[in-house]
Amino acid sequence: MKIAITGASGFIGQHVLAEALARGHHVTCPVRRILPTTDLWRDLQGADVVCHLAAHVPVHMADRHPDTFRECFEANVLLTSKILRAAELAGVKRFVNFGSGNAYSVRCDYPDESAPLYPTSRGTPYLASKVAQETIVASWNGLQTCTLRLASVYGPGQRGGMLHHLARRLIRGEKVVLEKGGAYGADYVSVHDVARVAVDACESQATGPFNVGSGRRVTIKVLAEMIRGITGSGEVVVKPSERAVYMGFAALNIARAVREFSFSPNLLQPGLVEYVEWLRTNGDTDVGTKSEAAAQTAAR
Repeated sequence: MKIAITGASGFIGQHVLAEALARGHHVTCPVRRILPTTDLWRDLQGADVVCHLAAHVPVHMADRHPDTFRECFEANVLLTSKILRAAELAGVKRFVNFGSGNAYSVRCDYPDESAPLYPTSRGTPYLASKVAQETIVASWNGLQTCTLRLASVYGPGQRGGMLHHLARRLIRGEKVVLEKGGAYGADYVSVHDVARVAVDACESQATGPFNVGSGRRVTIKVLAEMIRGITGSGEVVVKPSERAVYMGFAALNIARAVREFSFSPNLLQPGLVEYVEWLRTNGDTDVGTKSEAAAQTAAR
């Protein structure tokens, strides 16, 4: 099959590209830029399926500046609508979209795909744009579509985010201070798992949304202590909270992906070992003031 992958140069996209090639598919990688629909149509001609990963992710997710909203909606909504139209004109039959499993309502515990996508207090430019993007994809006539709602993805090639900063600091033997009892938590899923499900989705006829996570929520305290055990260096200091708090995101209910794709997520421990070794091998363990500030902000 011929798969057109947008965002193939990104962290997740590189792994999806490698998985598709390993399975013998022919892959094209349209350039990530806002082009006229006619130019995109030429890029997509002959493709059987579009795997749409291209997205704008702000450096600071909580940034609500109007420019951040504009950047997110231009890249994640406007560009998606252009690609959908171009795919339709090019005769593409299937469209695999990438959404966010962090966009569920904060009131949902262990959400499945029927849970409301309404992040309320987390209505950031990025999450708002991803919800809008998925809505457009789901309602597009003329294409068979599905959306993979990803949990917090980690693994080789990742050069940003909370887990990345934690690992870098601990590898260097530095101290990590966690506020509020280290209660922030999320569902962490290996990029290898995401790549396999992505290509499974391209090969299938499945439609609608699919949660792609580990099905387990891990707090930053547990995560930092696991990484500390792997690195054998650094220090984790947890500042207690005056009251019980629940911060971050819930574990995703992945039953639908298990049924449809025989999805079986990897364990976190070996995934973290692989990631730490990748960071060491690639020399990505220097920590400057910006990284330090980002790590401290994420820990809060």
